[in-house]
Amino acid sequence: MTHGLKKTAATAAWALLAIAVAPSAQALTLQGGSLFATADEEITITLSGISTAYRDRLTLADSDDVLFDSQQSALGANRSLGMMPSGGELVFRLNVLEPDGDSYAWFSGPASRNADNTQHARILDLGGNRWRLSWEDLSLFDPLFDGDFNDLMFIVESRPIPVIPEPATLSLVGLGLGATGWVRRRRKHR
Repeated sequence: MTHGLKKTAATAAWALLAIAVAPSAQALTLQGGSLFATADEEITITLSGISTAYRDRLTLADSDDVLFDSQQSALGANRSLGMMPSGGELVFRLNVLEPDGDSYAWFSGPASRNADNTQHARILDLGGNRWRLSWEDLSLFDPLFDGDFNDLMFIVESRPIPVIPEPATLSLVGLGLGATGWVRRRRKHR
């Protein structure tokens, strides 16, 4: 095998290997005020701001597990939400407990999810697979409604889970490269 052919074969082998083990560059995407996973991703959230007179408790929409509590969680506290499958929507629920005992819940995403038909969570793409979610915890019909979206704020970070090929895939790539080299060598000696 000539030096040029060896170099070409080695370059091709490295390129195939790089493609096979490259992590996905995709992340959560923002669509219509909601976050959707475009690949299997690990999600973490970090509490970044609190400015509310009420007790706000953040949960996932389909869970009662409190992620952050405005009266008990410290700024900078973070939680792992684990792995989110591709195509899934990340929906949060803000449970608001007023001093008089009244309580209500707001959801991230479209305004139609909320009883007052108002969007209560704003999402800002910070770049680098990071988003800031800012909440307004008062109803549009509450005389104290200020629409400042600073009552509870947190950062969502996603990390795509790299696709790691099975050993059999790498073996087949190696076998194919070896066979290519063998065929070329055989042709050269004819």
